[in-house]
Amino acid sequence: IDRGALAKIRFQGLPYEEEVPGSMLLLGSSQYYRDNYPARNPEEARKVLEKAGYTKSGDFYAKDGKTITLKLTTFGDDATTKGQAQTFIQSMKEIGINFELDSRAQSEFSKVVGNREYDVSISGFGVGSEPTSAAEYFYHSKNWDGVGTPEIDAMVDEMVTILDDAKRAEKCNEIEKKHMSEVCLFIPFLNGPDFKACRPKLANYGAFLFKSLDWSTVGWMA
Repeated sequence: IDRGALAKIRFQGLPYEEEVPGSMLLLGSSQYYRDNYPARNPEEARKVLEKAGYTKSGDFYAKDGKTITLKLTTFGDDATTKGQAQTFIQSMKEIGINFELDSRAQSEFSKVVGNREYDVSISGFGVGSEPTSAAEYFYHSKNWDGVGTPEIDAMVDEMVTILDDAKRAEKCNEIEKKHMSEVCLFIPFLNGPDFKACRPKLANYGAFLFKSLDWSTVGWMA
């Protein structure tokens, strides 16, 4: 997947740019952040398919006479959503996987995602300043209908018992790197900005990142 191209579509027209993130656990500004995502390699992706018994038939790979066909589920019909969908589908065509667009109304998001009625969908999660709970949530198979590996589950179970913050964060990164290489349910491609539009002389209000808003300090400058 060309993650940089997906992010570029999202940021088009905004005075903002960033490096493509390689982690679901932390922002790049964290001392414990590591880029755990495998390098993009379409040729290796094709080798994975061929090793699994698929052969190229026209533009796409097939097995036992059936072409690999999956759905990308999107919500809403704004230009950014459409642009990202087209770019994703083209990325998959490059390696020989046929993706069809499954366009849903924005109001269907909770139902579709909650019931996992999709093959692939573009969505988002919050990110905190500490990786422990995120590593356990994203990478333990108990949270994803058993999808994962016993070895990774054991690493997560060990990780939550580590008291030292730095060593625990190191273990979180080990878990994520292994999961992204062997399982890969989640693909990070942007963090994004948080813009606030405020009137002149408004004090103590804006983009807060990890800081909770204290309304008692918000006011107007003289």
